Amino acid sequence: MPTRKEYIFVLWGSRFEEAAAALFVTGLRQAGLLVKVVGLTPPPIRGANGLALYPDMMLGEALLLAAQAGGVIIPAGVEHIKPFQNDPRLKYFLYRASANQARLVVRGGNGADEAALELFPAIDNLVMYTAQEDLGAFTARLSGMLQGGF
Repeated sequence: MPTRKEYIFVLWGSRFEEAAAALFVTGLRQAGLLVKVVGLTPPPIRGANGLALYPDMMLGEALLLAAQAGGVIIPAGVEHIKPFQNDPRLKYFLYRASANQARLVVRGGNGADEAALELFPAIDNLVMYTAQEDLGAFTARLSGMLQGGF
Protein backbone atom coordinates (compact mmCIF):
# COMPACT_ATOMS: atom_id res chain seq x y z
CA MET A 1 0.00 0.00 0.00
CA PRO A 2 1.37 3.45 -0.88
CA THR A 3 2.72 5.55 1.97
CA ARG A 4 1.41 8.79 0.47
CA LYS A 5 -1.83 9.78 -1.13
CA GLU A 6 -1.82 10.60 -4.82
CA TYR A 7 -3.79 13.59 -6.04
CA ILE A 8 -6.03 13.71 -9.07
CA PHE A 9 -5.95 17.25 -10.44
CA VAL A 10 -8.77 18.60 -12.57
CA LEU A 11 -7.50 21.69 -14.33
CA TRP A 12 -10.04 24.48 -14.73
CA GLY A 13 -9.68 27.27 -17.27
CA SER A 14 -11.82 29.61 -19.28
CA ARG A 15 -14.16 27.85 -21.73
CA PHE A 16 -13.46 24.39 -20.31
CA GLU A 17 -16.43 21.99 -20.12
CA GLU A 18 -18.48 22.42 -16.95
CA ALA A 19 -20.44 19.15 -17.26
CA ALA A 20 -17.30 17.09 -17.80
CA ALA A 21 -15.52 18.80 -14.90
CA ALA A 22 -18.48 18.20 -12.56
CA LEU A 23 -18.76 14.52 -13.55
CA PHE A 24 -15.04 13.89 -13.14
CA VAL A 25 -14.80 15.64 -9.78
CA THR A 26 -17.91 14.09 -8.22
CA GLY A 27 -17.43 10.62 -9.69
CA LEU A 28 -13.80 10.32 -8.68
CA ARG A 29 -14.40 11.77 -5.22
CA GLN A 30 -17.24 9.28 -4.69
CA ALA A 31 -14.76 6.53 -5.62
CA GLY A 32 -12.55 7.71 -2.76
CA LEU A 33 -9.89 9.50 -4.78
CA LEU A 34 -8.32 12.75 -3.60
CA VAL A 35 -9.47 15.19 -6.30
CA LYS A 36 -8.50 18.87 -6.43
CA VAL A 37 -9.78 21.43 -8.91
CA VAL A 38 -6.89 23.65 -10.02
CA GLY A 39 -7.56 27.13 -11.39
CA LEU A 40 -5.43 28.29 -14.29
CA THR A 41 -6.59 31.92 -14.05
CA PRO A 42 -7.96 33.99 -11.15
CA PRO A 43 -11.55 33.12 -10.17
CA PRO A 44 -14.29 33.23 -11.04
CA ILE A 45 -13.43 31.07 -14.04
CA ARG A 46 -16.29 30.70 -16.53
CA GLY A 47 -16.68 27.53 -18.54
CA ALA A 48 -17.90 27.01 -22.09
CA ASN A 49 -21.53 27.67 -21.10
CA GLY A 50 -20.82 30.60 -18.78
CA LEU A 51 -21.00 28.67 -15.50
CA ALA A 52 -18.41 29.99 -13.04
CA LEU A 53 -16.60 27.43 -10.91
CA TYR A 54 -14.25 28.21 -8.04
CA PRO A 55 -11.15 26.02 -7.81
CA ASP A 56 -9.87 24.31 -4.68
CA MET A 57 -6.44 25.80 -5.36
CA MET A 58 -4.58 27.79 -7.94
CA LEU A 59 -1.84 26.45 -10.20
CA GLY A 60 0.89 27.99 -8.04
CA GLU A 61 -0.33 26.00 -5.02
CA ALA A 62 -0.72 22.82 -7.08
CA LEU A 63 2.91 23.03 -8.18
CA LEU A 64 3.91 22.04 -4.66
CA LEU A 65 1.88 18.83 -4.98
CA ALA A 66 2.59 17.96 -8.62
CA ALA A 67 5.08 15.22 -7.74
CA GLN A 68 2.21 13.44 -5.96
CA ALA A 69 -0.08 13.48 -9.02
CA GLY A 70 -1.75 10.26 -10.04
CA GLY A 71 -3.72 11.97 -12.76
CA VAL A 72 -4.27 15.31 -14.45
CA ILE A 73 -7.63 15.85 -16.09
CA ILE A 74 -8.28 18.65 -18.55
CA PRO A 75 -12.05 18.80 -19.20
CA ALA A 76 -11.68 20.48 -22.57
CA GLY A 77 -10.55 19.96 -26.10
CA VAL A 78 -7.10 20.94 -27.22
CA GLU A 79 -8.47 24.12 -28.82
CA HIS A 80 -9.28 25.45 -25.33
CA ILE A 81 -5.96 24.31 -23.86
CA LYS A 82 -3.81 26.20 -26.38
CA PRO A 83 -4.05 29.58 -24.58
CA PHE A 84 -2.25 27.97 -21.63
CA GLN A 85 0.47 26.13 -23.55
CA ASN A 86 3.09 28.83 -23.03
CA ASP A 87 2.58 29.10 -19.27
CA PRO A 88 5.88 27.83 -17.83
CA ARG A 89 4.16 26.94 -14.54
CA LEU A 90 1.77 24.60 -16.36
CA LYS A 91 4.60 22.98 -18.30
CA TYR A 92 6.54 22.45 -15.07
CA PHE A 93 3.42 21.11 -13.33
CA LEU A 94 2.86 18.57 -16.13
CA TYR A 95 6.55 17.66 -16.15
CA ARG A 96 6.45 16.92 -12.41
CA ALA A 97 3.20 14.96 -12.77
CA SER A 98 4.68 12.97 -15.65
CA ALA A 99 7.70 12.06 -13.55
CA ASN A 100 5.23 10.40 -11.17
CA GLN A 101 3.68 8.44 -14.08
CA ALA A 102 0.44 10.46 -13.81
CA ARG A 103 -2.18 9.95 -16.48
CA LEU A 104 -3.25 12.94 -18.58
CA VAL A 105 -6.95 12.90 -19.48
CA VAL A 106 -8.18 15.21 -22.24
CA ARG A 107 -11.07 15.29 -24.72
CA GLY A 108 -10.02 13.84 -28.04
CA GLY A 109 -11.22 13.93 -31.61
CA ASN A 110 -10.06 15.72 -34.76
CA GLY A 111 -6.40 14.94 -34.24
CA ALA A 112 -6.52 16.10 -30.62
CA ASP A 113 -4.26 13.31 -29.42
CA GLU A 114 -1.41 14.52 -31.59
CA ALA A 115 -2.07 18.14 -30.68
CA ALA A 116 -2.18 17.32 -26.96
CA LEU A 117 1.16 15.55 -27.18
CA GLU A 118 2.63 18.56 -28.99
CA LEU A 119 1.28 20.92 -26.34
CA PHE A 120 2.41 18.78 -23.41
CA PRO A 121 5.22 16.51 -24.59
CA ALA A 122 6.23 15.55 -21.05
CA ILE A 123 3.09 13.46 -20.54
CA ASP A 124 3.40 9.84 -21.65
CA ASN A 125 0.21 8.35 -20.19
CA LEU A 126 -2.45 9.98 -22.36
CA VAL A 127 -6.10 8.93 -21.91
CA MET A 128 -8.71 10.45 -24.18
CA TYR A 129 -12.49 10.68 -24.13
CA THR A 130 -14.78 11.94 -26.88
CA ALA A 131 -17.53 14.54 -26.83
CA GLN A 132 -20.04 11.81 -27.71
CA GLU A 133 -18.92 9.41 -24.99
CA ASP A 134 -21.01 8.62 -21.91
CA LEU A 135 -18.92 10.53 -19.37
CA GLY A 136 -20.47 8.70 -16.41
CA ALA A 137 -19.27 5.36 -17.78
CA PHE A 138 -15.91 6.86 -18.78
CA THR A 139 -15.46 8.28 -15.26
CA ALA A 140 -16.11 4.83 -13.78
CA ARG A 141 -13.44 3.30 -16.06
CA LEU A 142 -11.10 6.17 -15.31
CA SER A 143 -11.55 5.61 -11.59
CA GLY A 144 -10.37 2.04 -12.06
CA MET A 145 -7.33 3.20 -14.04
CA LEU A 146 -6.40 5.80 -11.44
CA GLN A 147 -6.76 3.30 -8.61
CA GLY A 148 -4.31 0.98 -10.32
CA GLY A 149 -6.80 -1.13 -12.27
CA PHE A 150 -7.01 -1.63 -16.04
